[in-house]
Amino acid sequence: MKIRLKLRHKIQFIITTLSVLVFTGAIGYIAYKDRISSYATQTRLIESQSEKFANEIKLLINEDFSVVRTLAQAFKTYKFLPKDEYQLLINQVYDYVFLGNEDFYQLWDSWELNIIDSTWNKPTGRITNTRLREKGEIKSIIDIRSLNGDNEYYAKDKALKRELISELYADAFTEKKSEKKLMTTYEAPIMDNKTFVGIIGVDVTLDRFQQIVNRVKIQNLDDSYAFLITHNGKYAGHPNNEKLNTYVTANPTSDKDFDLYQKFKMGEAFSIIDVTQGEPRFVVYQPIKISRTDTYWYLGITVPESSIIKQVNENLYVSILVGAIGLLLLGLVIYFVTLNITRPINAVTNQLHKLAKGEIKTKNQIKLNTGDEIQEMAEALNKTIDKLNLKNQFAKKLGQGKLDYEFVIEDDDDELGQSLIEMQNNLQEARQEEEKRKKEDEISNWTTKAITETSDILRLNNNNIKELTFKTLQYVLDYLDITQGGIYVKNDEEEEVYYELTSAIAFGRDKLIERKIKDEEGLVGRCAYEGLTVYMTEIPQDYVNIKSGLGGANPNTILLVPLRSTEEILGVIELISFKELEKYEINLVERIGENLAATISNVRINHKTERLLHQSQQQADELSRQEQEMRQNVEEMKATQEEAQSKQAEMNALHEAVLDVAYVAEFDMDGHLIEVNKNLEVLLAKPKDQLLGMQQGSFSDTFDVDEFEETWSRLRMGETVKKEQKILAGSEEITLLETYRPILNVDGEPYKVINIAIDITHNKNN
Repeated sequence: MKIRLKLRHKIQFIITTLSVLVFTGAIGYIAYKDRISSYATQTRLIESQSEKFANEIKLLINEDFSVVRTLAQAFKTYKFLPKDEYQLLINQVYDYVFLGNEDFYQLWDSWELNIIDSTWNKPTGRITNTRLREKGEIKSIIDIRSLNGDNEYYAKDKALKRELISELYADAFTEKKSEKKLMTTYEAPIMDNKTFVGIIGVDVTLDRFQQIVNRVKIQNLDDSYAFLITHNGKYAGHPNNEKLNTYVTANPTSDKDFDLYQKFKMGEAFSIIDVTQGEPRFVVYQPIKISRTDTYWYLGITVPESSIIKQVNENLYVSILVGAIGLLLLGLVIYFVTLNITRPINAVTNQLHKLAKGEIKTKNQIKLNTGDEIQEMAEALNKTIDKLNLKNQFAKKLGQGKLDYEFVIEDDDDELGQSLIEMQNNLQEARQEEEKRKKEDEISNWTTKAITETSDILRLNNNNIKELTFKTLQYVLDYLDITQGGIYVKNDEEEEVYYELTSAIAFGRDKLIERKIKDEEGLVGRCAYEGLTVYMTEIPQDYVNIKSGLGGANPNTILLVPLRSTEEILGVIELISFKELEKYEINLVERIGENLAATISNVRINHKTERLLHQSQQQADELSRQEQEMRQNVEEMKATQEEAQSKQAEMNALHEAVLDVAYVAEFDMDGHLIEVNKNLEVLLAKPKDQLLGMQQGSFSDTFDVDEFEETWSRLRMGETVKKEQKILAGSEEITLLETYRPILNVDGEPYKVINIAIDITHNKNN
């Protein structure tokens, strides 16, 4: 049996039931979203705290680096004072800086000896200044290092020439030798322009960072703590001291492809769920950019997932309670509202049925004067019909192709109106794309036609450069509708290279005077020198004047395009016009210029080949005449050659004998070794590659500069010098009797020196 109820009761029942369902669903959805939002809020709190403390650590590091960088910048003045005075100044500065920075455990520098000491000529060797704290006092140490070569770490820093932060290391404090603290080093290079002069370094402990890490606690989130990780994945700070200076786990997540070390290299903030500690933990990693290096440290904050969920659940309970109270109030409101909507509801329902069928005529509008929400509903329905009529009219206009028809929506939430406007925009874009495509096709066809026709011109006129350039220029001017132009071709057959105006159309007499232009001279010379297209729309008043029967006027644009064949510039096309040129027109001239340059190159090669063939024929005739004379000289030369070969054999035997018994070396005219024989390598116990380049006299334990200059002054004058010299051969001092003889070139000038030495130590001792 069907139960019949009054409309009011039905509305109350249906609306109440639906409202309860909708409201319950809404409350559930809101609670769900609030739970997600609350979780996100907690994670954002953790992220903001990590960023705050990361910036605090970054500020401390950058302050220290600024001191090191300032010292490195200030010490560029090393060359303005004598070395001793500058060394004293450095020590005073270090004392002041060290006293003002209590966190500096050790402040040091390293200076290249060959930069600050003009008497030191070796590529390695450095002097270091060190400040360190010992028993409450500041001590200074000056040391000479790397005289025989740089160590691996210093050589690497020297090659990089940029600010660096070292890996962690444990160092024993001088005040408490048994206590080791975790440390790092900040370094900044001292550069003179691009020359490496030295390096400034500061050794600091990580106690300040550990203090920051220890005080990081997230409010209302139990068991939260922070840690600090270096660029190579080591713990620089952690509540558990046993983890310090140990490596972090590469993949603490459940994702088998995750790599924490790859994340560190990116220098970006990120978060993960750590599953390696039993209970899942939410971990935020915040990057710390180390001053001006390309290195990142990371501050991490870790919180158990259970702590976050606990805080989220508290917010959820409050949301459910508020929702239950709201649901009760909603039921009461619905009961009273339905009492006033039964009478006009049928009229509104009928109109809605018509609207659902697609009837949007204005005669179907409802007129009510109830003064309540039903009247507002009716008015809203009437307004909807009006708007649908406007949208219907707009859609018809679009269907007729009137894409510029103006249609305005009153509300940003009007999705149908926005969809219609979006459709209008899409249709307009499609029309514009079609027009753009047609334009591009026209330009492509226009360009292809020009390239094809100019290729025919180049093919048919490849025997004469002037004819070739004139017809090409004539075609370009006609095709582009340009007033005048010229083509300059490179002439490098004379001593001075210049660009010659081989073809010109419509130039005035003043312009024709400059038929030869040197490299970098004027706009044409600049275009040829730089090999780049020049397009100007502001023309100097005196550059060129276009004349006609009625007078003359200055052009508006100038285009100069280099004629490039591979990497060589063979000329320049110059076009002068009243109109401005489009980009595609300039591109066409550049392509024609490339083809013209290739043709000019072939023409020049053909002409050169013809000229060489002619010269070759002349030379063949001359050679034929000289052949007879040469035959007569052959017999005489054979006899001379046999005698020379005999003497050469004697000289070779003598040379081999000298190399076997003596120490032989060759020097350039500045006294540097350029060749040694095997005996000298064995005597000095060094391979040839280490001996070459060393200076004469450097093998002795004493080096007399005056004697060196006197000896080589005589040798440069062509004199032979004999002398005795004591050198160190390993740990033994030996005496050599040396003969230095200059070797002359074809002009009679010395170009190298041969030294032949014999060991006379035994004779001296006896």
